[in-house]
Amino acid sequence: MPDGMALDWFGYDVCADGPIAVVGAWRDDDVGPDTGSAHMIFTDSNGSGTYLQKLMVSGATAGDRAGENVAIGAGFVAVTMPGREIERSGGGVVHGAVAVFAESSGRWGEAAILDDASRSDGDLFG
Repeated sequence: MPDGMALDWFGYDVCADGPIAVVGAWRDDDVGPDTGSAHMIFTDSNGSGTYLQKLMVSGATAGDRAGENVAIGAGFVAVTMPGREIERSGGGVVHGAVAVFAESSGRWGEAAILDDASRSDGDLFG
């Protein structure tokens, strides 16, 4: 992680699909305390890793914890945000969301933020 700092928890969760791995760093503080991030790494046939890109969730806020869990496959990356607070129209607040990133021309960009509108707080979405 090129901009890594002590206690970012880089590598807390890792998932690979062939030579590409996504690595979570849920305590990364780039936007605020524990906003989190994920990182794309390519491993060649010799086992050498090449850093590709940092994934940041748009609208990240303190405590989102993006990258606490990560998954990769079929050109998509999923990054959990268990601390993301989402206000409901009735005034309630639920926690948790999943950011999905898609690959296009060798770069990964945010494609969607997933949430289940019918869930209740404590469901731990994502």
